[in-house]
Amino acid sequence: MKLGSSNSTVEFAERRSIGDPWLALIDRARIQSWWQLEFSGPLKERYDKETAGRRTSNLRILFGILLFLCAIAPLQDTTLSPQSFRESMIFRYGLMVPACLLGIIFSSKRFPLWLQAMAGYLPIILLTVAGALFSRNLPPILSEKYFHGLLMILTGSNLIMTERFRHAFFLTVTGLAAILLLYPYHSGQIYFIPLFVVPCILTVISLLLRFRQDNLERRSWIAEFKNNLQNNQLESMVNVDALTGISNRRYFDGALRQMWSVAQKQYLPIAVVMMDIDRFKDLNDLAGHLEGDNCLAAVGQALQEQVRIGVDVLARYGGDEFVVILPGAGEEMAMVVAERLRTVVEEMKLGEELLQSIPLTLTVGVACFEPKQRTKLAEWMQNDTVKSYRSLLKAADEALYRAKQAGGNRVEIAA
Repeated sequence: MKLGSSNSTVEFAERRSIGDPWLALIDRARIQSWWQLEFSGPLKERYDKETAGRRTSNLRILFGILLFLCAIAPLQDTTLSPQSFRESMIFRYGLMVPACLLGIIFSSKRFPLWLQAMAGYLPIILLTVAGALFSRNLPPILSEKYFHGLLMILTGSNLIMTERFRHAFFLTVTGLAAILLLYPYHSGQIYFIPLFVVPCILTVISLLLRFRQDNLERRSWIAEFKNNLQNNQLESMVNVDALTGISNRRYFDGALRQMWSVAQKQYLPIAVVMMDIDRFKDLNDLAGHLEGDNCLAAVGQALQEQVRIGVDVLARYGGDEFVVILPGAGEEMAMVVAERLRTVVEEMKLGEELLQSIPLTLTVGVACFEPKQRTKLAEWMQNDTVKSYRSLLKAADEALYRAKQAGGNRVEIAA
């Protein structure tokens, strides 16, 4: 790896200033007009995924209510003629109950989002069409009850379900059209306007409320999402070393405590590797602090490429010192990793001719705790349970000191 005049630290800072790409999507979404509800691209996929659980829960509540109504409806249908009663049973238990059960099943998060959406409104449309057809064979007084009941289903679906507004609009328009076209308008119903128009108006109002609720839910979600992103960025800035772009001492201390606790509970080995750049003061004195900072940034990035992403923790410990936590690593693995880290730094080339006289090397100290091995270090640390993780760090530091005393550019392991 060649260390040129380009400043990797500046590049890292520029990347951080741009921020999370999600923020750009959020800012574009927030400047939409009030009537524009839909997100686009990755933002839409994330919103649908994160809100799928609530939609599923509300759908199941709605279908549960419908199933309950089906269970108690026969008490009212006993006044029907035998023929109408049989048709009522076929409608309720042959159509409504299976439709509700299918809606509950296909609203599960295991199915694609489009299928979940269909599970919400297709059973309702089916029920309204079939109910309107069934009411044609009923006496006027009973057909009115079915009419009002079907409108209540449409109104309740708009108020209970958290489906997208376009789905609710399609459901309401289709349901109202089916009811108004198929309903048997009996002669002599002089009270048609108050009893029929008013429920329709209430259904339309429920649709407008669904629009407003959908809008508020999206605005609330996007505000919360942006706030979480900004908090994560702040937390990342606190835990990241601004010069090298890797973790800092603060994050390392917390990670070591946590990983040590896990290793103790699960009886697993853990290792700490401490590193120090040799003759770094001479490099600073010869080339200046700017080139020294470039050197630290390049070393940090080179070391980062050699550790396991998401498993090991590499941090700048302070000055020209770096440290790595290797969870699950025994003595043999820790020595292999330590030697690989030393080698990758030794093979780096400094770009400035002025710095060619100063070889860039790394001195490494390793401490490993393996609970299954009765080593001297294991006995010492087992007798110091309160500060055991600090003892592991101290052992690695002492091994680093011995390696320095032996001439540097080498790896030493704690006894």
